[in-house]
Amino acid sequence: MKIIMVYFPALTYAIVFLGAAYFIYRKIWKMDPSVFPMKSLVFLVLIILFAAIDVIQLTTPLLAGPVWVDSLPQLLMWIWPDIIVLVALVADLSRSWRRGSYQANPEGRRQGLE
Repeated sequence: MKIIMVYFPALTYAIVFLGAAYFIYRKIWKMDPSVFPMKSLVFLVLIILFAAIDVIQLTTPLLAGPVWVDSLPQLLMWIWPDIIVLVALVADLSRSWRRGSYQANPEGRRQGLE
């Protein structure tokens, strides 16, 4: 049985855009002072690094078109940088959400918890 995996640069560009939008939101619009200042910058650099690895990995053997793989490990070989970036983004967002930094509170604390 074959699993078809379509060429992934569009997903890679979407992930880079998502990471950049997250960085801009956290550092410019949100202005969260409780977060270490370099954390979002490091996170954005990691996103761009993994996206660059993904683009190199995809364009070296093939210039365009679908990629055919026989198993899930072969599929993961192609998309592991995207998975790492998405997991890191979701983990950071969920940790920030649990901490309460996304609520409209200028002190950065959960409302009602003092």
